[in-house]
Amino acid sequence: MRSSNPPTSQTSRSLHASGRSPHKSRSVSAQISERKENVELLLARELDGSVIEIDRDHFFKTFLAGKPGALARACLNALQDPNSIYFKNTVESQITAELDALTQEKETEKEKEKEKEAEKGKKTEKKKKEEKETKTEKEMKHPDADGLGDDATEDVIRNAIRNAIWSRLPTYDTHTEQFPLLANVGREDGLYKPLASLLTFINHFSRNYLENEDGVDRIDKAWPKAVQTWPLVDAGSEGASSTQSDPPSENGSTRYLRRRFVEVRTIPRYTRPQDRDDFKPDLALVLQRSENPRPPNPLGWKDIKVAIEVKPRNQTPHRQTARYARCMKLEQFDRHFFFTLTITGTEFRIARWDSAACYITPSVDFHKDPLSFIHVVGQLACMSPEQLGYDKTFSNAGRVLHSESTISNCGIRTILTITPCDVVEDLQKSEDGDEAEAKNEDEDKGQGEEEEDEDEAEEGEDEAEGDDEEEDEGGDRDGDGDEEKDEEGEEEEEEEEEEEEEEDDLSNTPPDNPIKKSFQYLLDDDLLCDARDLLFCRSTRVWKAQLITESGQLSPPNVIKQNWHDEDRINEAWFYEQTKDITHGVAHMIAFQDLHRTRGTSSLIKSRHVRATWTLASKTKASLRREPYGRNAPALKNLCHRVLVRFVLKEVGLPLSRIKTPRQLVHVIRDIALALEALYDRDILHRDISEGNILLSSDENAAPGNRAFLTDFGLAMRIDRKTKRPLPSSVKHDYMTGTLPFIAVIFHMATKSYTPLSVIHHDVESLFLVGMYMVFKFASCEKSESMSAEDEEARDRCGDYLDVLRSSQPRILWPHKKSILSFEEDVTLPGRWSSIRDFLSKVAFVCNARFKVALKSLTAKTDPDPLHHDLRIVVDMADALNGDLSVGLDAVAPIPLPPPSLQTASQPPVHSERAISTSASNKGKRRREDENATYQGRPDNLSGTRECSKRIRKGASSEADQES
Repeated sequence: MRSSNPPTSQTSRSLHASGRSPHKSRSVSAQISERKENVELLLARELDGSVIEIDRDHFFKTFLAGKPGALARACLNALQDPNSIYFKNTVESQITAELDALTQEKETEKEKEKEKEAEKGKKTEKKKKEEKETKTEKEMKHPDADGLGDDATEDVIRNAIRNAIWSRLPTYDTHTEQFPLLANVGREDGLYKPLASLLTFINHFSRNYLENEDGVDRIDKAWPKAVQTWPLVDAGSEGASSTQSDPPSENGSTRYLRRRFVEVRTIPRYTRPQDRDDFKPDLALVLQRSENPRPPNPLGWKDIKVAIEVKPRNQTPHRQTARYARCMKLEQFDRHFFFTLTITGTEFRIARWDSAACYITPSVDFHKDPLSFIHVVGQLACMSPEQLGYDKTFSNAGRVLHSESTISNCGIRTILTITPCDVVEDLQKSEDGDEAEAKNEDEDKGQGEEEEDEDEAEEGEDEAEGDDEEEDEGGDRDGDGDEEKDEEGEEEEEEEEEEEEEEDDLSNTPPDNPIKKSFQYLLDDDLLCDARDLLFCRSTRVWKAQLITESGQLSPPNVIKQNWHDEDRINEAWFYEQTKDITHGVAHMIAFQDLHRTRGTSSLIKSRHVRATWTLASKTKASLRREPYGRNAPALKNLCHRVLVRFVLKEVGLPLSRIKTPRQLVHVIRDIALALEALYDRDILHRDISEGNILLSSDENAAPGNRAFLTDFGLAMRIDRKTKRPLPSSVKHDYMTGTLPFIAVIFHMATKSYTPLSVIHHDVESLFLVGMYMVFKFASCEKSESMSAEDEEARDRCGDYLDVLRSSQPRILWPHKKSILSFEEDVTLPGRWSSIRDFLSKVAFVCNARFKVALKSLTAKTDPDPLHHDLRIVVDMADALNGDLSVGLDAVAPIPLPPPSLQTASQPPVHSERAISTSASNKGKRRREDENATYQGRPDNLSGTRECSKRIRKGASSEADQES
């Protein structure tokens, strides 16, 4: 049987020295506990140094339209006097909206039932019909009026709802300066209903305050109901355009979507569950069709616009809110940034998450400062899709509900508008980078020296009082961290910031891009490549898309790739531009678009605005601590800034898992070797040869050289034309870059004192490792009745090697990769794959010879000669094998064994005890796989832990950017 445990040593790849499986040596509870600790630690490492606490007032001014104004003061006055006309009008408007929503939904439900009965042409039984109507009536009833009979009048219902709202709505007591219902609450779930009521009141008050003459507030008009974008219809009909300002009319009135604060009672769903972990926020600002007081069912992460974490005591649950931001990022591909709100004890914080960092306010006491709390809630409820971070180049951006978004193109389709821009090598602006930041710091020192001194004095006091307490042990209790500045200093700061904002307004747009014609692409719902589960990474997504022509027809499919590119790296589109004349083995770009920059946000935050950063408290403990920010602290400098880019690629490829025969795998290795040689001649190193970056041609009869092609130049670098060594301008990221199972072995053996430079030999070795990985992957799954005992043993050995290559721990990987490279005797291949063993051993011999030279150079702290490569040798060996007419080269996978449930006449019946035993075994196997898998978003649903690597601040990461 194939071992379920990855090999851990060269001498024994299946078992420990004790002869026992490592999983069986520990209890299941201990394994689960260890898995949770690892997950928490990996998340804390990702947040290390990326959570930046900034001045509250500056956060409000930058992200929330300024300080609390007339709306917040009017709302606070209403909460202070429940007998005021403003308080009563707000409650009555809430009741009216909820009842109208229930009535309208009830009528809609009845119409749907009538349509269904008419389509069926027959009526259901009377008893079933009555039960269904009773159930529908109960679901359409207001939850605060459930105890009333069916004969209750509208006035009785409204009074019952009104009394229920008043009983749980926290009002503000000016004498004690607190919300009495939110003070001294012992249990966390005791805060949910009063908080949800307070947030809903602020939401309705803001809506009434902003109401126009037509009875619709200006914010509702920014959230029209999503319309179907395809197929295109006539301009005069409903849903004629995906970019129209008004949605279609229903029952003679225009429909708008509503934003409502709700208590989350069920785990939000994903559109594509895949391998995602389940998390549930306590409260959330969700998007709904109407003001239905019942939470949406089902509720999806696509519906959640702001996630809210509630705790009964003061603490800093950054890890919890980070999970929610990650879930929204995974599900909402049309969004650039996200907001989360934390309400803990008597304090609250608001955070803004993007692909570079998290900007968060100091803790604010909402009892002592209710205006700030009301202002934050009101602003979140009244934001337009663009203000919440949605990308308007997607049709219906932010307005497609989870119930409307399904896979396989069955829901509301998405049209993406792409406006091509010029391709540049460097994505950074001319004044961005260290020089611009140094200039800003000089301005700060000259114009705001007094403010910085005051801030440092406050931070020194905070540090002395113990502000570096670890997470979940009290957090930050220094209030909002802001002392009132004198009038003169405040005026100087505001004048300076206005000038700086005028200069930085264009930071989020591509620089100096001429206006070009836009093109619309219809996206396929099924992603070719989904984003990883990290917060601060490239978040690559790949769609199959079709261009919509001017006549409304669809062109042949292309591929659209979107990711957050590290601006310190060379623009990936530049490499596509340089390789456009290569006719074989490389994907070709049709258009490029540069959209949004995270540096535009950080440029609005100066050093004097930063109060603290949150860093990892211990290498072995999953907790963060607050470190006050000093004059020379490098928090903003160390951020890995990213640029949102899109590419339209011509070729639509197939994954390597579609390989059918060993000969086809040899063809892939040959064609990719030719492509690497062509790139080498143009002074380009790919540096990320992996299973996901090599695709098969969709044409089964493609000519040699075009049977497979390379994609993803995100980690590529330029090399010198003469020396073939990396150019200094390209060496901006970590040496150990790529996809971990396929990185050259020499990089695993590098030391801190010396690391080798990337050369062409490393790409050749990565290509060999990809070939071996695919052989192990196919061979380990092949089973047949005619398989010999030797082949079964070789198959199990391939499974062991596959488990090792899927490991995320370099210390486990490199000795086994070295063993594969030396092609030892135990590297045996079963069945049809033995027909290419000689070819693979010859390629391994070539790579191993280069590795030995590199190892000597590493000892001498020099680099091997990259002027000569072995790609042509690999091509010649593949061509020689191609002339071989052996049966094994063209053999397809054997017929698998029949599943146990399919019994033949000659087989004895299986007793129920045996079936139960098999089921328990399967459950145990799934449990072991779950225990091995610590992170969501694994490609191909791989098992094995995946470490969330620490991002290299000045440049790129070694593992956080491993994308397929």
